[in-house]
Amino acid sequence: MANSFDIDPLVGLALDKVKGKIFRDEVQPGSYSGTALVEVAYRLKVGDDYTQRSNPKVPWKALALCLASKVNDETLAVVLRMALDQDSGRADLERATKPRVDVAIAPLVAASNVTCKGKVTGEVHVIEAEVGEILSELQERDIG
Repeated sequence: MANSFDIDPLVGLALDKVKGKIFRDEVQPGSYSGTALVEVAYRLKVGDDYTQRSNPKVPWKALALCLASKVNDETLAVVLRMALDQDSGRADLERATKPRVDVAIAPLVAASNVTCKGKVTGEVHVIEAEVGEILSELQERDIG
């Protein structure tokens, strides 16, 4: 097992589906410690890894700084006002400049492919739980 918890990976996935989903509202803020033995039954489906298109984060602040360094303070003030003012004739401005801007920023916003892990779906049922010396049968909970 290649994880730091010395736990079967399928059991780890089942517990991962449980964590925080059904119990958080039942526990008050505070610090807790203890031991527990929990028996779960699970049925999981692990999907194949897949490729997804992802847009990289554009460094908009760096872009604005670079553009601002190329204009005087008066022009910068006008540009910032135009960007914030919805009634500044932005539709005309966009029609006139959008194609040129789209070409200029294309390398910044180009989508790239990233590999994602397959989705984990299914259901997990708590069969019984032993907390300290207390053993209690729990109702079967479907958290899929």
